[in-house]
Amino acid sequence: MVWVMTSWTKIWSCTVLRICSVVGLTPEDGAEIKRKQAPCDDAYLQKTWDVTPKWRVHAIELLTKRCPNLDFLDKPFLSWIWLNTKSADISENACKLAKEHGVPVLSDKPSFNLPTFVRIAARSPDQTAVLLKA
Repeated sequence: MVWVMTSWTKIWSCTVLRICSVVGLTPEDGAEIKRKQAPCDDAYLQKTWDVTPKWRVHAIELLTKRCPNLDFLDKPFLSWIWLNTKSADISENACKLAKEHGVPVLSDKPSFNLPTFVRIAARSPDQTAVLLKA
């Protein structure tokens, strides 16, 4: 079976299937995959654009209070917060602890050869609290 899909999953870095369009071999096939998709409408996207900058500010404020030496190096509209811990050991440990607690922290060592940099998702205050607890 062949599927042709467009997805904004990488933009939102989300684990659910966010499909804005799908073409299946039959209408039934298309309907089956669309049953699993997350919302992809104007209201959903507008809410995402509204809350993401607020969630980023909240997370950065909490991180700055906890770790005042962090450098934040990205733009307010992004769904990820890119930060420099200034220590490869700290970055590695942060990723390890986050993985053990099931929260997203990505090392930028393998992708960008930046061993002191990590990325965290800009998420709701409740989800950010889980991350900071890890």
